[in-house]
Amino acid sequence: MRTHVYDKICKQIETLTANNQNRNILFLIFSELLQGNELGLDYLVKQFGMYGKHKVGRSSIQRMLMLLTDQGLIKVDIWGNRFDHRANHYTTTATGHDLIRTSTKAYWSFSDFKRKRNTARVGDSIFTEGIWSEHQSFVHDWLNFLPNNPETHSFIEGLLNLESHDLYFKRLKALQMKGAPQRQRQLKNIPNNRFQAHYRPLRSGRLQSVPHMFIGKELVPFILPANDPYLADGILFSLDYSSQELRILASMLSEASPIRQWALNPRNRFAELLDIYKIELSPDLWKGFMYSFLYGSNGSALADQLSYDEVQNLGYYSKWKAARAIVSDFKAKVPEVTELRDHFTNVFFQDYAITAPGGFIRYVNPEEDLTKKETIKTNKARQIPLSHIIQGTGAYLARTIIAKSINMKYGRLHIPIHDGFVFYCKKSLFSEALMEAQILLTSVAQTIIPLVELPHKIEWIRGIEEQV
Repeated sequence: MRTHVYDKICKQIETLTANNQNRNILFLIFSELLQGNELGLDYLVKQFGMYGKHKVGRSSIQRMLMLLTDQGLIKVDIWGNRFDHRANHYTTTATGHDLIRTSTKAYWSFSDFKRKRNTARVGDSIFTEGIWSEHQSFVHDWLNFLPNNPETHSFIEGLLNLESHDLYFKRLKALQMKGAPQRQRQLKNIPNNRFQAHYRPLRSGRLQSVPHMFIGKELVPFILPANDPYLADGILFSLDYSSQELRILASMLSEASPIRQWALNPRNRFAELLDIYKIELSPDLWKGFMYSFLYGSNGSALADQLSYDEVQNLGYYSKWKAARAIVSDFKAKVPEVTELRDHFTNVFFQDYAITAPGGFIRYVNPEEDLTKKETIKTNKARQIPLSHIIQGTGAYLARTIIAKSINMKYGRLHIPIHDGFVFYCKKSLFSEALMEAQILLTSVAQTIIPLVELPHKIEWIRGIEEQV
C-alpha cells in the first residue's frame, strides 16, 4: 500500500539526485517507511513495479537506501535475519523527523509534488501515527493551544514529569499475543530498546503519544518502565473510565433526558440505554452507532456495518435506506441531543471556532472546512462542534489527571491512553497505589463533570499472580 510523503522530504529528494527514476525510488522508500514496513530489496523491487512504469534492479534500490543512510535521514531500527526471512526495519533519524514535523503538505507521488496536485494537508492520522524521534518535545505546541494560566502550567509540569520516565517495550513477547498480527505496524513503530515517549496535542485536545502506543489493552502491558523491565519489583495496572464520552454528553443535557437519567447510575452500560430507546440494532452495533450519531453521521457509518440479513429483518433492501431510517428514528427520540448539536453548530458558524472545557480551541481550517465562498461546509458544521466539546472534555480530564499525578505518593502515572491510565508502583505498595489512583480518577471526574457519575474500572493488572 502506498501512502503520502511530506513536502520537505520531497524537496530533500530533489537535492539528492537529478535522476527521475532514483527520485521515484527514494519517494517509494519513504512511502513504505512511513507505514512502518520492513524495507527488503525484493519487496521494494516488487512495489516499484506496481507503481512505476519499469522495474528496477536490487542494486539501484540498495544505493538509494545507502544514500539516505549516509545523509543521516534514516537508520536501521531492527536488523533483519535471512534465516527468518525478515528484512531490515528502518526509521527516521532526528534530522529526518524534523523534515516531517515542519512540513505542511504531503503528496501521493513525486510527480504530484512537481506539479503541485493531489495535495494533502498534514494533520491526518496517517501523517502522525507512530512517527518517533529521540529528541522530540511538544511543550511549545501545548502552550500554543492552551490558555496561559496556572492550570496549564500545572499540566506542563505533570507532562514533563511523565515524559522523564524511560520506557522499555518487550516486542518479541508482544508479538506472541493473540491481537499482535493486526497491530504489527504499530508494534514496529515502537523502538526495540529503551526510549522516551512524548505527547503531542491533537486537534480535539487529546494526547497523542509519540511513538504511537495505543496498541490495544492486550499489548499495552508489554510497554514497561525501563527501571523495572521485568516487573521484578513493581506492578502495572490500568484504570479506565466507563462510557466516558456518553456520560460527558449526559452532563450537558437536561435532567429530564433519559440519557441524563441513565448516567446517574454508575452501573449502567450501553445495553441499558438500548433498552430505553428500543432501537432495532444489535448490541454490537449500538455503541458505534451512538457515537457516530453524536458526531454528526448521517447514516453512512452504520450502513457500512449492517449485514444484509439485518437490513432485510428491518424491512429494507438497501443498507443506506435502512441506516437512514434508523438515524431518523433515533433523531426523533433524542431531540435534546439535536438541539445541543445545533447550539454548538451555531457557535461554530458565528465564531469560526469552538472552545472545549479547559480552554482548548479548535479553529476553522480554511483548506478543509470552508467552501470556495468561505462559508463553513455543512458536514463540517455538523460533525466538528459537538465532537470537539465532548472529546475536549475527555482530554481536559486526562490533562488534569496528568497534572495531579505528580503528587502521587505510592505510585506514578505510567502511560495515559485517551480515557485509560496505566500506573506503576512497587509491589509492597500496590493496595495503597491502587486506592490512590482510584481516588485521583474519581475526584477529577467529580470536579469537571459533577452532574453525572463517571465510574472507572480496572482493565488489567500485571506483575502479580492475580492478573486480570
